[in-house]
Amino acid sequence: MSFFKYILISFLSLFLVSCSHPQLFDVSKKSNIINIAKDENTFIKVELTNPTYKDYGNFCINTSNVINDNHSQYGKLFFEEIDLNSDCGWKGSPISRFEHNLQFSLNLSSLQIVEEFEFNNFTFKTYLFNEKSYISFIYIYQHDENFIMLDNKGKLYEKVLKLFKPSYTNNHISKKRYDKVFTNSIAKNSMIYHYIGVKGDGDNNIDIK
Repeated sequence: MSFFKYILISFLSLFLVSCSHPQLFDVSKKSNIINIAKDENTFIKVELTNPTYKDYGNFCINTSNVINDNHSQYGKLFFEEIDLNSDCGWKGSPISRFEHNLQFSLNLSSLQIVEEFEFNNFTFKTYLFNEKSYISFIYIYQHDENFIMLDNKGKLYEKVLKLFKPSYTNNHISKKRYDKVFTNSIAKNSMIYHYIGVKGDGDNNIDIK
């Protein structure tokens, strides 16, 4: 087999693999758009209305896009997109690390999970803070990429969840919701709490289910 034929076959193989695994989330700073996809034909496009961006990268994190948006339709939203270096992994599950970050950064006395759903690479949760106010959470993973969303009002959370569970009823949306802006990046706080580290260093666990 010629060298050029080998390169062509390799390229086509990579292309077919990428086509069989659609991008589940995509952040475009240029157009201020976030796409969240169930599959290649079913997705939600969120046009951000007043976003602010921050980036916290280090040796283990190639990219960490942190976005806050006081959206005209959905209210206060927090997004964090984390692309890990292939030599690194999470110390524990990403969701447990995020919940630790949430509880400590907000100094919560209690963090209760009142509902939880899992569909393939998606995890949906609604939390009750200090037995007083609710906030909704989505976690998506794909390869070494992770996407986190906090939704104060729960409206976008409900819309995405209904892609997987059309019969879903949000029983917490009309209750008292957490109304403060969340800005505590898990990538930034990883430098303090060591949520992410080099594989094989300490008790690193790279199973992200």
